[in-house]
Amino acid sequence: MSVHVSTIIIGASCYGCGIAARKPDSLILEPTVQPGAEFTMTGCPAQNLDSEPETPAARAFRDELKQRKIIENGFLHNAALAPVLAKWCLERKLRIGLNAPVVRRTGSTVSVMEVCGPQSYSAAEIIDARPVPGTEKFLYSFLSGGETGVFGDFEVLPSVSPDYLLLRQKLPLPADYREAREQLAGFWRNRPEKLRSAVLLWSSTRFSFDTVDNPVSALEPGPTNSGQYRP
Repeated sequence: MSVHVSTIIIGASCYGCGIAARKPDSLILEPTVQPGAEFTMTGCPAQNLDSEPETPAARAFRDELKQRKIIENGFLHNAALAPVLAKWCLERKLRIGLNAPVVRRTGSTVSVMEVCGPQSYSAAEIIDARPVPGTEKFLYSFLSGGETGVFGDFEVLPSVSPDYLLLRQKLPLPADYREAREQLAGFWRNRPEKLRSAVLLWSSTRFSFDTVDNPVSALEPGPTNSGQYRP
């Protein structure tokens, strides 16, 4: 028997959380263990962090991120975003089902596999709030040491901390996680001289499509989100 709600939102992306805050009786279904995973779990660098938010609520969220140094010098501290965004969701009493990947969608019904087992939900409106794929996808890793530069399908970028660099790995859309990791391992074994002294610290477990802008703009309603997330 399915549970009925007014709106089902697939994905607790920043965009999805922003929608839920404006739609009472909505339910977010998120496959990971935290909201905002398109930033917090990918290492994806945000864009346009210095742009001015359009609404007071978004400005307050941006100001808190700056005050906590989660936005600093035009960069986003991805991991530190997680608790602040979670607090934002709790303050608005958003209903989020975590660890709830969608396994089937049929008409107005969505079936998910929750921790306690399979469950079905139905709604008059279903919104897919996951990021829209681009023409390529990316896997991000953090490095200690090394130098910035472009090395074929890999690019080393600055990050929020001067002590770390961001390794951006470009992949075709059909590539799976095993292929991505094998490519990364091969590159790292034969990495160029500029990266010989670098240490590979962390590699994400989720792909990024780089079609998202930044957490603040995603929370706002309006046309600024067009093309970033699925309609």
